[in-house]
Amino acid sequence: MNDSRYRWVIVAAGGLLGCVAIGSMFSLPVLLQPIVRDTGWSVAGVSSAMTVGFIALAGASMVWAPCPTGMGRSR
Repeated sequence: MNDSRYRWVIVAAGGLLGCVAIGSMFSLPVLLQPIVRDTGWSVAGVSSAMTVGFIALAGASMVWAPCPTGMGRSR
């Protein structure tokens, strides 16, 4: 744990994965018609699935937000 460069690699990888995850969530307007065409779902069904994803994201962020304070380094 003394190699501080390794810590920043983990932070950068987490940030990159977070950007990819959020980018995939917000790409629905671009990919809606191809998803509907390929899966045979209705537009309402795909949009409902995305709504469930956003609600899960909001719920997980509310649960995860206090964790760094409780699990962080002691002073």
